[in-house]
Amino acid sequence: MKFNNDTTSWGSGTLIGPNIFLTAAHNLYDYDKKVYAELKTMQFLPALNGQILPFGVVEVEKYFV
Repeated sequence: MKFNNDTTSWGSGTLIGPNIFLTAAHNLYDYDKKVYAELKTMQFLPALNGQILPFGVVEVEKYFV
């Protein structure tokens, strides 16, 4: 995830549908401002194993908290 303030963060998630993944809401929380952060971009890396990306990188189009 890349936030509007240009910081980046990693979090885990799981695929729950053909084009839907679920992550914990705390991954989207800005602890400095005490609000859910506005994201600049988010990517999903299915089956990431170290540096191996067997399914590539998927750009997230929408997210909901």
